Amino acid sequence: ASLKEAIKLGMNWKTEILPIDEKLLVAADTAEFVELATQSSQWNHSLFTLIARYFPTLKLIPVDVELGARMRMRLNPIPSKLSKQLIGGIIGRLVNFLKFRDRFFLIDTYLPRKKRAALEMSLGQLPFPPLGISGGTNSNYDLNLRTWSLPVNAVDDEFGLIVRELLPRFLPHVFLEGFQDLMSRTNDFPWPRSPKVIFTSNRHFTDDAFKAWAAKKIAEGSRLVIGEHGGMGAGLFNGGHRYELSVADTYLSTGWIDLNYRNVVPLGFFRFISKKLEPKPTGKALLVCGIMPRFSFDIRAMMLSSQVLDYFEDQFCFVDALPRNIRNQILVRLTSHDFGWEQKERWLDRHPTIQFDDRRKSMLETATQCRLFIGTYLASTYIESLVSNIPTVMFWNPAHWETKSDAQPFFDKLREVGIFHESAQKAALHISTIWEDIPGWWQSDEVQGARKYFCDRYAATPVDIDRRLMKVLIEEANHSTIRALG
Repeated sequence: ASLKEAIKLGMNWKTEILPIDEKLLVAADTAEFVELATQSSQWNHSLFTLIARYFPTLKLIPVDVELGARMRMRLNPIPSKLSKQLIGGIIGRLVNFLKFRDRFFLIDTYLPRKKRAALEMSLGQLPFPPLGISGGTNSNYDLNLRTWSLPVNAVDDEFGLIVRELLPRFLPHVFLEGFQDLMSRTNDFPWPRSPKVIFTSNRHFTDDAFKAWAAKKIAEGSRLVIGEHGGMGAGLFNGGHRYELSVADTYLSTGWIDLNYRNVVPLGFFRFISKKLEPKPTGKALLVCGIMPRFSFDIRAMMLSSQVLDYFEDQFCFVDALPRNIRNQILVRLTSHDFGWEQKERWLDRHPTIQFDDRRKSMLETATQCRLFIGTYLASTYIESLVSNIPTVMFWNPAHWETKSDAQPFFDKLREVGIFHESAQKAALHISTIWEDIPGWWQSDEVQGARKYFCDRYAATPVDIDRRLMKVLIEEANHSTIRALG
């Protein structure tokens, strides 16, 4: 789209292009594909070079340079110590023996450990968490397996044509050269052989081993239950969210419903055990910051790519707009991932004396040491503070974080009482007026009413949520057609 818009201007555009190594375009698996798409400048340059070749009016100027070998970045490296591998193998065999006949398979559900254990026991299973497995492949790049393209006869747009022609050049190894090896290994995974129900909240995205195993079991009759992984109900659109809604037999939301998807069950906020938290009335204000990769990787109603620069500016302007006495009480919590943005350096450049949270404690634990939680993006963080009844002020650019029309009344209610703001300056002004008595503002009937109104929709906490979850899983098991082991 960017190239098309540039060409429409009628100028004689030209760009330099680097050599392309076809083998380096191919990731090992989905996880590495996401890493390359979001973090690798070389990979993205190659992609745009291939796309640019579809526009003959764009002059491409080759630059002959020596490119070094690509570094394969792993965000979650697997421990390599022999002792851990040995213990993992022994435990794996034991768990496999004890859990082989389980009717319910729970993995990465976001349920707290004690709650997950209690649920498994209620379902008649031993409460042992499943071990993770490696889905990697040692297969080599094979050009002969990539000399094909999808049919283009029925395609009437340039984007669809380009995607169909380039797909074979980018498909990860695990889906082509290593596919048969992966599928054959699914029979040896230390997981239940015939689960009636598979329940997860995030394994269905980038864990190819889980996806291969789950797909096989679902084809045999298992049912797939997916739990919401945070703040998905209010955003206007999200490609990944649409995918999980389309594949789940049942999708457990934190309270919202979607008339377009009958499989959504408004279970409630199940991600942690709600307990009474007491913020410190004389503490600092915790400013919780978000981040997104430098390169666009999904179609979402949130800040993408260069819009992150505007997001940074909003945070800086917010601090600028605060009185000095409050500005000195701001504690900035940055994300653990940086994606090459150099967040901390940008903050210190604009505000050399700003204080940073060291992230030794969880977000909510740190929030209880503060008098105010400040949310800056439309995701799960502000929902956790609201459901925990921690004094909260939120602000973000609605052009970057668009909401569904049916979510707007709930944000309007938060705006009316000063919880939500659509500009950094308005949020700073409001905080200035309530700073000396935040508990008085937060505990007012109007503010608590707006908070409850929002939480009932997007972070419901029914007292019987554990029973409701077990009921959903049992009902799904009754719908399963998989043949249980004798």
